[in-house]
Formats: sequence, structure tokens, C-alpha cells
Amino acid sequence: MISHTILFLLQYSLYYLITPLAYLLYNNKNPWIICERGNDARDNGYTMFKYLRHDQPYISAYYLIDKKSVDCSKVLSLGKVVRYKSFKHWLLYRVAECRMSTHLAAFAPGNYIGEWFKCHNQKGINVFLQHGITHNEFPSNYYEFNGSDLFICGAKPEYDHISKNCHYPESNIVYTGFSRFDELHDFETKNQILIMPTWRSYLQGLSKEEFKQSRYFQAWDSLLNNKELINKLEEENIYLVFYIHYSLQKYSDCFTGYGNNVVIADFDHYDVQTLLKESKLLITDYSSIFFDFAYMGKPLIYYQFDYDDFYGKHYKQSYFNHKENGFGPVINNDNNLIMSINHSIDNIFDLEEKYKGRIKKFFPINDTNNSHRIFDSIINMFISKKKYKGKSNKPIYISFTGDDYGRNSESTLGINKAYDIGFIQQTSLMVNRNDEDMVGINHIPVDKVIFHYNILEGNKMYDPNGEWFYFIEEDGIAKRLGNKNTFFKLFKRDKDVIVNELNNQIKHYKELGYCYTAFDSHGHMHNRLPIAKFLIPICKGAGFKVARIPSNTKHTRLLFDLTYKKYVTHLYKKNFITTDYFCSCYDLMHLNLNKYAGKTIEVMTHPFMFDYGLDNRRDMSFELLQKYISKFNVKLINYNDLIKMKEKKNG
Repeated sequence: MISHTILFLLQYSLYYLITPLAYLLYNNKNPWIICERGNDARDNGYTMFKYLRHDQPYISAYYLIDKKSVDCSKVLSLGKVVRYKSFKHWLLYRVAECRMSTHLAAFAPGNYIGEWFKCHNQKGINVFLQHGITHNEFPSNYYEFNGSDLFICGAKPEYDHISKNCHYPESNIVYTGFSRFDELHDFETKNQILIMPTWRSYLQGLSKEEFKQSRYFQAWDSLLNNKELINKLEEENIYLVFYIHYSLQKYSDCFTGYGNNVVIADFDHYDVQTLLKESKLLITDYSSIFFDFAYMGKPLIYYQFDYDDFYGKHYKQSYFNHKENGFGPVINNDNNLIMSINHSIDNIFDLEEKYKGRIKKFFPINDTNNSHRIFDSIINMFISKKKYKGKSNKPIYISFTGDDYGRNSESTLGINKAYDIGFIQQTSLMVNRNDEDMVGINHIPVDKVIFHYNILEGNKMYDPNGEWFYFIEEDGIAKRLGNKNTFFKLFKRDKDVIVNELNNQIKHYKELGYCYTAFDSHGHMHNRLPIAKFLIPICKGAGFKVARIPSNTKHTRLLFDLTYKKYVTHLYKKNFITTDYFCSCYDLMHLNLNKYAGKTIEVMTHPFMFDYGLDNRRDMSFELLQKYISKFNVKLINYNDLIKMKEKKNG
């Protein structure tokens, strides 16, 4: 007890002693930290991290994992990885805007500090992603013990149970579906049956000899040795994979001496999600992993040979009854189990209609947008907690721009829809990466189209004869523009080609009927001084009135922002009408609203039209933006409004 107290005091002291350094190094990055147990990446934490890196890359997300883990390399390929319980972990934990884990408070760098602070007021929010759907009684899931700001539910009945019985504030419980469910829609099965039993608390700590004497071992060992089953597997060329629970993995080598078609899988060499997706039939006892299998619409069997022991010594039963609510037959002896397995094999692993109905009722949401809903829930909580600290009654003037108009059908249709219903006030056209047939020149008024001049990210140029041709492979301009040296100097040959290209693009779109209101350059070329110096006179001569300035709502590189970027911004403000600030949707969430009262801000969005409707790709949803606008004193404007405001101000 004394040693525990000393360790807690040390962790508690360290938490506060590192505060100045943590804020200095990471506070302005608004970091998110994500983990599972700390030594793995194959669950909701990993898929959520992958989603953030692919779909929300502006989030400064860090994955926490032991560098010796077999899963470390696959996380490294995605983004920032921090060694679990390292000093950097402590720093990030102290200032994290969002903390996520599949196991309760696993994101904490110390056990005691995690237990203490999970129920105390901290910077940021704590998100419990869960490891499995709650279907048994867990005292740790009650708000008094758990304390999570967001409790993520994977199914509707689970959500109903947690909401009604576990004492959470209403806003803390969300039914989004699990992040890993996103990856359960695209799979190919093998001629394979998976056996995956759960653990037993009363078996942990036994010697291997003691473990072999347990009812648990003897039941599964008897099944794996069953001659009838082994013969059936060989006749049908089916492999049986036995994967023991993570907490009992040290006993894996107790299971030996079975047929050639029986595989004993271990944690280091087999991934649970992969096994679930490639198997045609699941046999388990009480493991919540059966929910994932049912989500995929595949058959399963419950083998519950120790029902009284399990619910007497291990867990207490809750709202879910396997016989009444389950997705497969419940068997309690090996003879009936063999019959049920043979029946499933003979019926080509078909799922009975009554179980299909139960699955549909249990999972009313079944799509690939679970991670996106979790992300939106997090942003929604940020908005709910955000307060207007100042006393000014001046509104904030915001203009939302739909980016990538004409890039493809999804973006074009999405931008048209977003404009029609008032989510955006104008759009930006990718000059040399758009399909002109998709743009629909008459749909969005031409005076509400900003031009993205596009050399760095483009792959085509326009010549005076009216033909597009590919240029990256020929002269490497885009490659050289990607070089950091171009912040101060351009090769003359590149400047001549780019100037000619810009003039041709302007001429081409003027002939198509566009009027020139505002401009930018995709890939943020205009942020660079040598390009700004010739881009400004070209666009000024073409009649542009408005220019987009570099992002300036937060300092990411203090000296750079205060000198170089500020000077480039000054050049644009000197020659054009501009908003005071330009930022992303995510940046908007972090503004000190009092500072921006009476100011104008342009916010870039990415509307997309998917099968399920309008979505704000790689950004917070439009519904959340609408909530933000409604909560705070925001007035929406477009470029024409901006021009009038600035002209009136200047007399």
C-alpha cells in the first residue's frame, strides 16, 4: 500500500511538473493520442488512427505503442508513433485535445495517474472506443468509475442499455458503430472455421499443469481431438483455427497434437480481424467477438459448456441472452456441437433467416462510416464545450468555400448541393484538373467561383492552341516547385513557363464566360514569395478583385509565420481585397472567438456527394458547422459581400 501511494505521488507530481514544457512543445498542435492496450494495433484504436491519417490528415494524431510490438511497423507506415509510457507520452497526455483508447484509460502513461485523472477535470476530452460490445455486466462501464466524456457504442441495444443504466450524462453516450466495423464490408473467405473462446479471470495465474486440469482446457482439447470432426475437416479440406484469448495466450502451447487441418494461432503471428473476415464459421463461448462475425452476416455457434461457472465466477449477465437474442445455436456438450458444425458445413455455411432478422435489429447501422461518425461526435463535444469568452457583440463574418469544384463527379455534385442548401457561399475551381463537362457553368454564379491556379499539384498545361498536355514528366516543374528552395528563388526557365501558363489559363476561362472575382493557387503556391511576386501583377492585370491569403489563424512555425508568411500576406492585402483570416474547418474550432469579433474569415470545406448523401470530406460535417454558426454570433458572407464591406470601410 505504501509503495502504491509513493508511486501515485510521483506520477501526480510529474504530471504537473512537466506542464510548462508540454505546453511549449505541443499545446499549439492540439494533439490527439490514440492507443489500444499499449502493445497492439489491431482494434478500434488502430482503425480510428488510420481513418484520421487518411481522411482527417490535418489532425495532429499520435499512436501510442510499445516499439517492440509486432504491430509497430504497420502503424509507423501511417504516421506519428510515440513509445508507450515514454516521456513524450507524458508530455502529449498532459496537453492532448483528445485521448482515445479501447481499454479504459489506457491512453494514460501511468496506471495510477490514469485512474486518478480519468474522473477529474483535464484539458481535452477522453473517448472510450471500447474493445468489444458490452453485453455483460461491467461495473467499470458505469460513469462513476469510467468517467469518459464519450462512450462509443457499437450497437443500438447496447446504447439503450448504457444510456438507461450506467448514469452517464445524455451527451456522453453515442451510437456510432465501432471504428473497426468500417473494415468488415470488404472480405474474402477461406475454407476455414475459427474457434475463439474468451478468457476466465479465475484461470489467470495458474501454472500450465494446473491449467491443463481445468474444465476450460479439457473441453476445448476434447473438441480439437474429436476424430469425427478431424475426419470431416479432412474430407471437406477445411482448416480449423484455434485462437485463445489475449489474456490466456501464454497457455497456447498447451494445445498440441491435433490433426493436420487444425491450426493453433498465436498473438504474434495472427490478426483477429483478419481471421474473422476470412473464416466461414465462428465457434465461441461468450466472447463479444461474435458481434463482429454476425455484423458480416456469417454463421456462428455458441459452445457454453461452463455457463454456471462463467456467470458465477467471471461476469454477471446483463441485457443480452444468447438463447433469446443470439445469432446462432447455443450448445452445451461436444456431441451436439459436432452435429451443429457438420450441419453448417453441409449447408454451405448458410445463415438462418431468424438470425438474419436478429442481426438487422441489433445493428440498424451497417455501413463504412463508423469512424466518421465517431469523429463528428468528438467535434460535436468540442463545440458543446466551447464558450464565447469575450463581451463584444460584434459578429464574426465567415465565408465558407467549397474546394475542388470540377475535380470529379462526387465533388462537383457535392459542391452544387452544398451551395443550393446554403452550406457554402462560393466554390473554388481546380483550373487544370477539372472536367469542364462536370462544372456546370450556369449552376453556381460565375462571380462566386474562385480560381485555383494549379502547377504544383496539377499534371496538365494549356497551350494557345486550346489543347491540354501533360508536363510533369517532361520538364519537372512540379517537382522543382515542391523543393523548399523555391521559397526564395525560382529558376528563370520555370518562371517563364509558369507566367505563360497562367496567362493562357486566364484567357481560356475568360472565353468560357467566367468573370474574375477571386484567385488562389492550389498546393498553396501563392504562399511562396517568388511566385507571389509575379502572380500578383498577372491577376491584378486580369481584373481580379479578391485574393486568398495564406492560412493565418494559428502559429505552426512561429518565426516563419511572423516574418515570411506575414510579409506574403501583406503583399496580397496591399493589392487586393482579402478576408482578415483564412483557415480550415478544424482551425475554426480552435479560435478565441473574442479575438475574431468583427473580423472576416474564409473557411475551406470539401463537399462530396456519396451514395448516402452530402458529406464534408476530410472535414467536420456541415451539420456540425451549422451548429457552430447557430451557437455563436456568426454572419455568413460571400465574396461580393466582402467586396462591398471593404469598399465601404475604405470610403
